[in-house]
Amino acid sequence: MSAFKRCGWPLWLSIVLLIGLVALIVGLRMAVVAIERSVREWLGNEAQIAKIDVSWRAVVLRDVRIRAPSGWPTKDALTADTVTLQPRWTTLLSNQIEIIDIAVRGYTLSAWRPPSGGIKVLPSLQAHACEPSAPHDNQRRLTHIGKLTFTHGKVDFYDAQISQPLHHIALNGLTASIGPLKFPDLNTWTHVDIASDFGATGAGRLSVAGTLALGTLEADIDTTLTNVAIHHLAPYLQPNAKVAFKRGVIDLSLTSTVRSRQIAARGKLTLSRLELADNSLAALPRKAAIAARQDDNGRATFHFKLTGPLTKPTFTLQEGVSVRIAGGLANALGISIEGLAHSISGTIESIGNALAGMLSAK
Repeated sequence: MSAFKRCGWPLWLSIVLLIGLVALIVGLRMAVVAIERSVREWLGNEAQIAKIDVSWRAVVLRDVRIRAPSGWPTKDALTADTVTLQPRWTTLLSNQIEIIDIAVRGYTLSAWRPPSGGIKVLPSLQAHACEPSAPHDNQRRLTHIGKLTFTHGKVDFYDAQISQPLHHIALNGLTASIGPLKFPDLNTWTHVDIASDFGATGAGRLSVAGTLALGTLEADIDTTLTNVAIHHLAPYLQPNAKVAFKRGVIDLSLTSTVRSRQIAARGKLTLSRLELADNSLAALPRKAAIAARQDDNGRATFHFKLTGPLTKPTFTLQEGVSVRIAGGLANALGISIEGLAHSISGTIESIGNALAGMLSAK
């Protein structure tokens, strides 16, 4: 009697298990090669990855750098300590790719609005998406990403449309959770939750939360600015720079709904503790206007609406006595509530276009 029969372990079962183990190892190796190739194709030739670690649980890209094109305000469009992907391995050999989670950690991301308008993020990925497919790529594989997260990083925003030299806004400690994401079906509703310090001091806060359909840009989004120093947003609030503020604080809340590329939004803007940089006699009427139109807590509040096409909605102040008071302050100081409101409402289109461009990469 054979040793296998004596121990109750049939020879055929041992052979099956051995073949299964070999197939599993080969399959894993094929999956590793496939995911590495997909990652490098997705990021394009502008990307540098120091190391790719693959385990049963995740694929970890270390020291990732995506170079920026000529004319970009920074040398790199993105740097990250790690980008961790958790793929569902069983889908890699099918006609779709499912990634449970993509986590970007220790990152610096730059965003740029050129003079022509439109906010650009990771331009090489979007350019790569527009390249002609190889002859054998008759159809791109369906891709599903459960969640995309950003932690322990910052976003540097440069605006060439609002001022020269470029106006720079630093969003430090920005955390984001975005998902689910599907490509090429971009009409899936995606949850967006972004929070960040606004400015270098960290006193101000930015929050963007809601849902967004990337393909149509339909959305239900709440945007909030809290305790933001006025100089960060001065170019939007004071497009003609007739008045310089020594200090002041902005609080803003905007609830937006977008359907068929038409926006309906209601907002509230509060200016607090305004102080002019000009101490001359010529500034006295403006100082008097500030004093006359602030409440007992040193605040002036504006309620407004944005309605119409997403790219260029109509701005109206809410009717009532408060409008005349707020409008009088705006006229006295030469500030544009409309300019700031349009800029903040544009975040919906900017986030949608940036994510759609990233996902469209091959």
